[in-house]
Amino acid sequence: MKKIALLMTAVALSCNLLAAEDEAQFLQPNLKDEAQKVLFAAGIAATSIVRTSEGCKVEGLQEYISQVADKMDESQELVLISDSSYDVVFTDNQHSEQEVYAHIESVLHKIADLEDVDAIKEHLSELTEVHRATFIEKENQLILLDDAKLLYPGCKVWRKYPTYAELTHFHTDEECLVAFAAANLKCVEIKRPSFFGNVKWKQYLASNQDKAGLGKSYAHNHPFTLFYVTKEGES
Repeated sequence: MKKIALLMTAVALSCNLLAAEDEAQFLQPNLKDEAQKVLFAAGIAATSIVRTSEGCKVEGLQEYISQVADKMDESQELVLISDSSYDVVFTDNQHSEQEVYAHIESVLHKIADLEDVDAIKEHLSELTEVHRATFIEKENQLILLDDAKLLYPGCKVWRKYPTYAELTHFHTDEECLVAFAAANLKCVEIKRPSFFGNVKWKQYLASNQDKAGLGKSYAHNHPFTLFYVTKEGES
């Protein structure tokens, strides 16, 4: 079965994505179909209903998923990949937690203008030891998100990825599932890849001593969620 992978992250280049150590560990093993078609979606807004001169129109995530569904045939499977664990800082295994947070604080102090997107990208990209983290605006400052309850569907968040930083939108699992249903798609499986504990994480470290590795946050948290979706009635 062919797979269409739609990445719900503001990914600019596939080489950036595939260079990530955590995605080599967790994503690639779950996308084994060599015939898959990968689609990158950057900063999709939340599902919303907009009034127009012709009536009401659905925009954002739901509209996007519906457009993808229209192009799917019965033999295809959509793999929707969404960021997860927004309030967790995922790092390499070469720096202490104290070093990481001190570096984050130092970088955030450099950001003076929240309207200067290019400058924010440049500064956040300095956090090379940080694979994934979320930053939000609060009281005219950019701060590190430490509580996912502050987020709401479609709100804008800055995301630090392994090789770059980007402004994107937050989406809940529920919003994704509603979008699938509205497009007559069936979610047949959901995966939240992780080491699921210290034992497998330490085994990974032991077999990857020549790499920067994945930090302790990966032991119990999943960096992204995978939704496997087919046309309604298919399995």
